[in-house]
Amino acid sequence: MVQVTNRVLAPIKVWAVIGTAFLVFQAWVFGRWLLAGGARPVPGTEGTSVLAVVMQAFFAACFVVVSVVLVRRALAQRLVTLDLAVYVGFLACVWQDALFNFHGFFVSYNRDVLNVTSWGPFIPGWHGDHPGLQVETVLAPGGLAIPLLIIWVWVQTWLTDRLTRPHWPAVRLWSVSVLAGVAMNIVLEYVLIATHMYAYTAPTPYLTLFEGHWYQISLAHNLLIVLFVSTPSVMVHYYARRTGSTPVIFQGMPEPSTGLRLLAGVGFINLGMLALMAGTAVLSYLGGPVPSDLPADLRP
Repeated sequence: MVQVTNRVLAPIKVWAVIGTAFLVFQAWVFGRWLLAGGARPVPGTEGTSVLAVVMQAFFAACFVVVSVVLVRRALAQRLVTLDLAVYVGFLACVWQDALFNFHGFFVSYNRDVLNVTSWGPFIPGWHGDHPGLQVETVLAPGGLAIPLLIIWVWVQTWLTDRLTRPHWPAVRLWSVSVLAGVAMNIVLEYVLIATHMYAYTAPTPYLTLFEGHWYQISLAHNLLIVLFVSTPSVMVHYYARRTGSTPVIFQGMPEPSTGLRLLAGVGFINLGMLALMAGTAVLSYLGGPVPSDLPADLRP
Protein backbone atom coordinates (compact mmCIF):
# COMPACT_ATOMS: atom_id res chain seq x y z
CA MET A 1 0.00 0.00 0.00
CA VAL A 2 2.83 2.38 0.87
CA GLN A 3 4.53 1.76 -2.47
CA VAL A 4 1.30 2.42 -4.38
CA THR A 5 0.78 5.67 -2.49
CA ASN A 6 4.32 6.80 -3.22
CA ARG A 7 3.84 6.12 -6.92
CA VAL A 8 0.62 8.10 -6.98
CA LEU A 9 2.23 11.03 -5.17
CA ALA A 10 5.48 10.93 -7.13
CA PRO A 11 6.86 14.49 -7.43
CA ILE A 12 6.88 14.42 -11.24
CA LYS A 13 3.19 13.44 -11.29
CA VAL A 14 2.22 16.16 -8.79
CA TRP A 15 4.06 18.83 -10.77
CA ALA A 16 2.59 17.50 -14.02
CA VAL A 17 -0.96 17.75 -12.65
CA ILE A 18 -0.27 21.34 -11.57
CA GLY A 19 1.18 22.08 -15.00
CA THR A 20 -1.86 20.62 -16.74
CA ALA A 21 -4.18 22.78 -14.62
CA PHE A 22 -2.24 25.91 -15.58
CA LEU A 23 -2.36 25.01 -19.27
CA VAL A 24 -6.11 24.45 -19.19
CA PHE A 25 -6.69 27.73 -17.37
CA GLN A 26 -4.57 29.82 -19.72
CA ALA A 27 -6.21 28.19 -22.74
CA TRP A 28 -9.54 29.38 -21.33
CA VAL A 29 -8.18 32.92 -20.77
CA PHE A 30 -6.56 33.20 -24.20
CA GLY A 31 -9.59 31.67 -25.89
CA ARG A 32 -11.94 34.30 -24.46
CA TRP A 33 -9.43 37.06 -25.27
CA LEU A 34 -9.07 35.95 -28.89
CA LEU A 35 -12.84 35.59 -29.39
CA ALA A 36 -13.25 39.15 -28.12
CA GLY A 37 -10.78 40.42 -30.73
CA GLY A 38 -7.95 41.02 -28.27
CA ALA A 39 -5.14 40.18 -30.68
CA ARG A 40 -4.95 43.71 -32.05
CA PRO A 41 -2.26 46.37 -31.56
CA VAL A 42 -2.55 49.35 -29.26
CA PRO A 43 -1.58 52.65 -30.98
CA GLY A 44 1.83 53.95 -29.95
CA THR A 45 3.25 57.47 -29.94
CA GLU A 46 5.04 59.02 -32.91
CA GLY A 47 6.82 55.88 -34.08
CA THR A 48 9.14 53.07 -33.08
CA SER A 49 12.67 54.20 -32.27
CA VAL A 50 15.76 52.56 -33.74
CA LEU A 51 16.70 51.37 -30.24
CA ALA A 52 13.33 49.65 -29.83
CA VAL A 53 13.76 47.88 -33.16
CA VAL A 54 17.27 46.74 -32.22
CA MET A 55 16.12 45.44 -28.83
CA GLN A 56 13.25 43.48 -30.37
CA ALA A 57 15.59 41.94 -32.94
CA PHE A 58 17.98 41.04 -30.13
CA PHE A 59 15.28 39.29 -28.10
CA ALA A 60 13.99 37.45 -31.18
CA ALA A 61 17.51 36.24 -32.02
CA CYS A 62 18.13 35.13 -28.43
CA PHE A 63 14.82 33.24 -28.40
CA VAL A 64 15.75 31.34 -31.56
CA VAL A 65 19.31 30.57 -30.44
CA VAL A 66 18.35 29.42 -26.93
CA SER A 67 15.49 27.30 -28.30
CA VAL A 68 17.75 25.56 -30.81
CA VAL A 69 20.51 24.94 -28.25
CA LEU A 70 18.14 23.43 -25.66
CA VAL A 71 16.32 21.23 -28.15
CA ARG A 72 19.59 19.94 -29.61
CA ARG A 73 20.91 19.13 -26.12
CA ALA A 74 17.71 17.25 -25.31
CA LEU A 75 17.87 15.29 -28.57
CA ALA A 76 21.52 14.43 -27.92
CA GLN A 77 20.63 13.05 -24.47
CA ARG A 78 17.36 11.53 -25.71
CA LEU A 79 15.37 12.99 -22.85
CA VAL A 80 13.84 16.26 -21.72
CA THR A 81 16.56 18.03 -19.75
CA LEU A 82 15.87 20.18 -16.73
CA ASP A 83 16.87 23.29 -18.70
CA LEU A 84 14.41 22.48 -21.48
CA ALA A 85 11.60 21.80 -18.99
CA VAL A 86 12.28 25.10 -17.21
CA TYR A 87 12.43 26.92 -20.56
CA VAL A 88 9.09 25.48 -21.67
CA GLY A 89 7.73 26.35 -18.23
CA PHE A 90 8.67 30.01 -18.73
CA LEU A 91 7.15 29.95 -22.21
CA ALA A 92 3.93 28.56 -20.75
CA CYS A 93 3.63 31.34 -18.19
CA VAL A 94 3.53 34.25 -20.67
CA TRP A 95 -0.17 34.53 -19.78
CA GLN A 96 0.79 35.65 -16.26
CA ASP A 97 2.43 38.82 -17.57
CA ALA A 98 -0.93 40.61 -17.35
CA LEU A 99 -0.92 39.91 -13.60
CA PHE A 100 1.82 42.51 -13.09
CA ASN A 101 -1.00 45.04 -13.35
CA PHE A 102 -3.61 42.95 -11.55
CA HIS A 103 -4.23 46.01 -9.35
CA GLY A 104 -3.56 49.41 -10.90
CA PHE A 105 -0.36 50.01 -12.88
CA PHE A 106 2.82 48.43 -11.53
CA VAL A 107 4.72 47.97 -14.78
CA SER A 108 4.30 49.92 -18.01
CA TYR A 109 5.66 48.57 -21.29
CA ASN A 110 6.91 50.50 -24.30
CA ARG A 111 3.83 51.06 -26.47
CA ASP A 112 5.90 51.64 -29.62
CA VAL A 113 7.07 48.03 -29.90
CA LEU A 114 5.06 45.22 -31.48
CA ASN A 115 2.16 44.70 -29.09
CA VAL A 116 -1.39 43.49 -28.53
CA THR A 117 -4.08 44.52 -26.07
CA SER A 118 -3.85 43.04 -22.59
CA TRP A 119 -5.74 39.83 -21.78
CA GLY A 120 -5.85 40.96 -18.14
CA PRO A 121 -9.60 41.72 -18.18
CA PHE A 122 -10.25 38.05 -19.02
CA ILE A 123 -8.50 36.81 -15.87
CA PRO A 124 -10.96 36.43 -12.95
CA GLY A 125 -10.51 39.20 -10.35
CA TRP A 126 -8.23 41.32 -12.54
CA HIS A 127 -8.91 45.03 -12.01
CA GLY A 128 -6.03 46.97 -13.56
CA ASP A 129 -6.40 50.64 -14.50
CA HIS A 130 -7.48 51.62 -18.04
CA PRO A 131 -7.41 48.09 -19.53
CA GLY A 132 -7.85 49.44 -23.06
CA LEU A 133 -4.50 51.22 -22.81
CA GLN A 134 -2.53 48.32 -21.38
CA VAL A 135 -0.33 46.38 -23.78
CA GLU A 136 1.36 43.01 -23.94
CA THR A 137 4.55 43.04 -25.96
CA VAL A 138 5.42 40.32 -28.47
CA LEU A 139 9.20 40.52 -28.99
CA ALA A 140 10.18 42.44 -25.88
CA PRO A 141 10.01 41.83 -22.10
CA GLY A 142 6.57 40.41 -21.45
CA GLY A 143 6.29 38.36 -24.65
CA LEU A 144 8.73 35.87 -26.14
CA ALA A 145 11.39 37.41 -23.91
CA ILE A 146 9.87 35.69 -20.86
CA PRO A 147 11.38 32.27 -21.73
CA LEU A 148 14.75 34.03 -21.79
CA LEU A 149 14.51 34.17 -18.01
CA ILE A 150 16.36 30.86 -18.32
CA ILE A 151 19.45 33.05 -18.90
CA TRP A 152 18.80 34.69 -15.51
CA VAL A 153 18.79 31.18 -14.01
CA TRP A 154 22.05 30.28 -15.76
CA VAL A 155 23.84 33.43 -14.60
CA GLN A 156 22.67 33.01 -11.00
CA THR A 157 23.67 29.34 -11.09
CA TRP A 158 27.14 30.33 -12.31
CA LEU A 159 27.44 32.89 -9.50
CA THR A 160 26.17 30.43 -6.89
CA ASP A 161 28.72 27.81 -7.94
CA ARG A 162 31.56 30.30 -7.51
CA LEU A 163 30.43 32.06 -4.34
CA THR A 164 29.41 29.03 -2.27
CA ARG A 165 30.95 25.81 -0.96
CA PRO A 166 29.36 22.32 -1.02
CA HIS A 167 29.65 21.86 2.76
CA TRP A 168 27.68 25.03 3.59
CA PRO A 169 24.36 24.65 5.41
CA ALA A 170 21.21 25.28 3.36
CA VAL A 171 20.42 28.67 4.94
CA ARG A 172 23.86 30.08 4.11
CA LEU A 173 23.83 28.58 0.62
CA TRP A 174 20.40 29.96 -0.25
CA SER A 175 21.15 33.37 1.27
CA VAL A 176 24.31 33.86 -0.78
CA SER A 177 22.55 32.66 -3.94
CA VAL A 178 19.64 35.04 -3.38
CA LEU A 179 21.91 38.02 -2.73
CA ALA A 180 23.93 37.22 -5.86
CA GLY A 181 20.67 36.93 -7.80
CA VAL A 182 19.37 40.28 -6.57
CA ALA A 183 22.63 42.05 -7.53
CA MET A 184 22.56 40.39 -10.96
CA ASN A 185 18.88 41.21 -11.48
CA ILE A 186 19.32 44.89 -10.63
CA VAL A 187 22.01 45.23 -13.29
CA LEU A 188 20.01 43.38 -15.94
CA GLU A 189 16.82 45.26 -15.14
CA TYR A 190 18.57 48.59 -15.30
CA VAL A 191 19.70 47.78 -18.85
CA LEU A 192 16.12 46.95 -19.88
CA ILE A 193 14.71 50.04 -18.20
CA ALA A 194 17.41 52.34 -19.66
CA THR A 195 16.57 51.04 -23.15
CA HIS A 196 12.89 51.96 -22.63
CA MET A 197 11.63 48.39 -22.64
CA TYR A 198 9.51 48.96 -19.53
CA ALA A 199 9.27 51.05 -16.37
CA TYR A 200 8.13 50.57 -12.80
CA THR A 201 5.19 52.90 -12.25
CA ALA A 202 4.24 52.24 -8.62
CA PRO A 203 7.35 52.72 -6.44
CA THR A 204 7.41 51.08 -3.02
CA PRO A 205 8.41 53.75 -0.46
CA TYR A 206 11.96 53.33 0.88
CA LEU A 207 12.43 50.15 -1.20
CA THR A 208 12.98 51.72 -4.62
CA LEU A 209 16.19 52.97 -6.22
CA PHE A 210 15.86 56.42 -7.87
CA GLU A 211 12.35 56.66 -6.45
CA GLY A 212 10.09 59.15 -8.23
CA HIS A 213 11.93 58.99 -11.56
CA TRP A 214 11.01 57.02 -14.67
CA TYR A 215 14.18 54.91 -14.36
CA GLN A 216 13.38 53.79 -10.81
CA ILE A 217 14.00 50.14 -9.86
CA SER A 218 11.93 48.32 -7.27
CA LEU A 219 14.27 46.55 -4.84
CA ALA A 220 11.32 44.77 -3.23
CA HIS A 221 10.19 43.42 -6.58
CA ASN A 222 13.73 42.35 -7.46
CA LEU A 223 13.85 40.30 -4.27
CA LEU A 224 10.51 38.65 -5.11
CA ILE A 225 11.73 37.77 -8.62
CA VAL A 226 14.84 36.11 -7.25
CA LEU A 227 13.05 34.31 -4.40
CA PHE A 228 10.19 32.86 -6.44
CA VAL A 229 11.37 32.69 -10.05
CA SER A 230 15.11 32.17 -10.41
CA THR A 231 16.37 30.70 -7.12
CA PRO A 232 14.08 27.62 -7.02
CA SER A 233 15.36 26.54 -10.45
CA VAL A 234 18.95 27.36 -9.46
CA MET A 235 18.66 25.11 -6.41
CA VAL A 236 17.05 22.25 -8.30
CA HIS A 237 20.04 22.41 -10.66
CA TYR A 238 22.51 22.74 -7.80
CA TYR A 239 21.34 19.79 -5.71
CA ALA A 240 20.91 17.51 -8.74
CA ARG A 241 24.51 18.15 -9.79
CA ARG A 242 25.84 17.99 -6.24
CA THR A 243 24.23 14.64 -5.44
CA GLY A 244 24.33 13.18 -8.94
CA SER A 245 20.62 12.38 -8.67
CA THR A 246 17.53 13.06 -10.77
CA PRO A 247 16.25 16.67 -10.35
CA VAL A 248 13.64 16.67 -7.60
CA ILE A 249 10.78 17.75 -9.86
CA PHE A 250 11.44 14.72 -12.10
CA GLN A 251 11.65 12.14 -9.35
CA GLY A 252 9.19 9.28 -9.02
CA MET A 253 9.30 7.71 -12.50
CA PRO A 254 11.56 4.70 -13.25
CA GLU A 255 11.85 5.73 -16.91
CA PRO A 256 12.15 9.26 -18.38
CA SER A 257 8.81 10.54 -19.66
CA THR A 258 8.87 13.38 -22.19
CA GLY A 259 5.28 14.51 -21.54
CA LEU A 260 5.46 14.34 -17.76
CA ARG A 261 8.81 16.13 -17.64
CA LEU A 262 7.53 19.00 -19.78
CA LEU A 263 4.32 19.28 -17.75
CA ALA A 264 6.34 19.18 -14.52
CA GLY A 265 8.41 22.12 -15.78
CA VAL A 266 5.23 24.02 -16.65
CA GLY A 267 3.78 23.42 -13.19
CA PHE A 268 6.99 24.23 -11.33
CA ILE A 269 7.66 27.52 -13.12
CA ASN A 270 4.04 28.67 -13.23
CA LEU A 271 3.58 28.15 -9.50
CA GLY A 272 6.70 30.18 -8.74
CA MET A 273 5.61 32.91 -11.13
CA LEU A 274 2.16 33.01 -9.53
CA ALA A 275 3.79 33.54 -6.13
CA LEU A 276 5.71 36.47 -7.66
CA MET A 277 2.47 37.94 -9.00
CA ALA A 278 0.81 37.64 -5.60
CA GLY A 279 3.68 39.61 -4.10
CA THR A 280 3.48 42.13 -6.94
CA ALA A 281 -0.20 42.71 -6.18
CA VAL A 282 0.70 43.57 -2.57
CA LEU A 283 3.41 45.98 -3.74
CA SER A 284 0.88 47.59 -6.08
CA TYR A 285 -1.38 48.42 -3.14
CA LEU A 286 1.59 49.99 -1.33
CA GLY A 287 2.98 51.78 -4.37
CA GLY A 288 3.22 55.50 -4.99
CA PRO A 289 2.17 57.58 -8.01
CA VAL A 290 3.38 57.26 -11.59
CA PRO A 291 6.60 59.32 -12.08
CA SER A 292 5.87 62.68 -13.65
CA ASP A 293 8.90 62.40 -15.95
CA LEU A 294 7.82 59.10 -17.49
CA PRO A 295 8.63 59.22 -21.25
CA ALA A 296 5.73 59.17 -23.70
CA ASP A 297 6.55 55.71 -25.07
CA LEU A 298 6.32 54.26 -21.55
CA ARG A 299 3.31 56.23 -20.39
CA PRO A 300 0.17 54.12 -19.89
